[in-house]
Amino acid sequence: MSVSVTWKPLSVRGRLSLIISRDLKIEPRLSIGSSFSNAGQIFSYELDASAGAGKFPTTNQASFPFQMLEDFPPGQINIQAVLTPYVQYNRADGISVWLPGFQSLTYSEDYDSYGWANVTQPFGGSKGLSAEGALYSTPKLHVMPFDATLELELINVVPNFPKHLPETSMQKYVTIVSKNLTKFWGRPVNVSAWVTLPAGFHERPNAHYPLIINHGHYSYQRLRGWSDKPPRGEVTPPKTKTDNPDDCYYCSSGGGCCEDCTFSSSYQQMYAHWFTGNWTSLDVSSSFYQHRVLLIRVQSPNPYFDDSYAMNSENLGPWGDAITYELIPEIERKFRGIGEGWARGTYGGSTGAWEALGVQIKYPNQYNGAIACAPDPIDFRALSPINIYDQTNAFRSSCSSNNKDTCPLQLLSDQVGSARTYTGKMLATIEDDFNFEIALGGPLSGGQIGVWFAVYGPKNQTTGLPIPLWDESGAIDPSVAKYWRDNYDLSYIVKRDWKKLSKLLKGKIHVWVGSMDAYYLDAAVYLMENRMLTLDPPADADFRYGTSRGRGYSHAWKGDNSTSAEIGDLTMHQRLIPVLVDGFLERAPKDADVTSWRY
Repeated sequence: MSVSVTWKPLSVRGRLSLIISRDLKIEPRLSIGSSFSNAGQIFSYELDASAGAGKFPTTNQASFPFQMLEDFPPGQINIQAVLTPYVQYNRADGISVWLPGFQSLTYSEDYDSYGWANVTQPFGGSKGLSAEGALYSTPKLHVMPFDATLELELINVVPNFPKHLPETSMQKYVTIVSKNLTKFWGRPVNVSAWVTLPAGFHERPNAHYPLIINHGHYSYQRLRGWSDKPPRGEVTPPKTKTDNPDDCYYCSSGGGCCEDCTFSSSYQQMYAHWFTGNWTSLDVSSSFYQHRVLLIRVQSPNPYFDDSYAMNSENLGPWGDAITYELIPEIERKFRGIGEGWARGTYGGSTGAWEALGVQIKYPNQYNGAIACAPDPIDFRALSPINIYDQTNAFRSSCSSNNKDTCPLQLLSDQVGSARTYTGKMLATIEDDFNFEIALGGPLSGGQIGVWFAVYGPKNQTTGLPIPLWDESGAIDPSVAKYWRDNYDLSYIVKRDWKKLSKLLKGKIHVWVGSMDAYYLDAAVYLMENRMLTLDPPADADFRYGTSRGRGYSHAWKGDNSTSAEIGDLTMHQRLIPVLVDGFLERAPKDADVTSWRY
């Protein structure tokens, strides 16, 4: 069996993909989500020089889950080809690289929305298979197996994405051309943010405000969990697919791995509208009474991911400096921010949680508090379940049939998991996640493992691409692991540098996680807490673990043990912001403005 693919124009360089799906109702390219669990069959390879034609199979193709067309089970299929274009970057390090465009991995549908999303112009997503300028064929229904060569023509083009939503009186869009990033990438690079103004901002021209960043994945929305309008019609709460109400209690729509719960957009919009009314209210009953701040959501998409991790990186460039020293001062200048480190804080969940804690540790003078809810691994002795320093292979644990006597009963399998339900059922493995990303372009797939390699890892001095922590067999490179430890293992860095960090971080760190996190993120939190308990002087850090009625919450728990994970997500802003503001007041300098914004 073979497939022939043709297209015009002839000068496109990028990655050619073939997607096969059993879902006959949706385009195969749109069936590719954030994990392999909802993906069809993928074959792909990189085109060094486009000649207007390609074919499958070919010797250099990557594939998942089956290796060859002949391996795909018989039956009716939906098949489509996509060519994702790459852009040439002549970087400041003298290396020229071909990578996806900066907007290739953005999207209209938030993939960890933590609340209702008002999407009227769907675009992007699908791991770059719906990138701006991507060429794709019309989906074709066919039957497997087939004898003759199947011909596909890339006659469709993905249009340019919309720039941003219109501003409102309460929400403003700020974008700057970063000098730091422009120098690194050899072309103009913007860093942007949506700014949500506090109630009373326009009526109080003499007030100056603290600034809080809600870190997280790229979002086309002005602010996640915001709705000017109430839901229409009846509000439907989350509904279990089984007879067990716990299926909708311990996990949330934003956290994933909730296979037995159906979440409701009307329910999410109800909470979003309630938050909006709470934010805009001047009444003493508002959660933000005397806690008025500028609330910002940064947009930092790049060729590797929808988000930069707010860090300086050999592969992504100086995003940390661009956000902290360029973007934030501009926002404070335009919207009367106090403009001092004591009046800045951060919070977020998952990726955003790692960013919140990371910038607090890397820029300790510039921020005065971080709340990290279910952060990406903050101690690389538990990169999900992987100890990158002691394990030799990322795909196989040390517990196997060869040494059962020394392994806990629950670890007799040597497969390393990457996702689980709140009951502990394994849903995915690191090996499958990695191979899924390889089939989508490896370090250029826009996947979770790929961005970890790009942000935390060193670059190859010849190719300019990230040096992977492990190879296709799962073998871990100890030299790369050491680089990760020295530069991005937040737990290790705090311990190593505590002598100079102790006065700058005391009381500023809050880390909260469900004790059955879907991506095993609780393991790293335990390790960091244990390490920080040994610090002298004490760190006064706030570690919390989500449990209720004897069971642990899943991803990404927001610190409330008294209610469901979904409600915890949907009330995140009004619970977390006051915690940060109270910390500002506690640690503010004697001559600080702690009155003009407290109304």
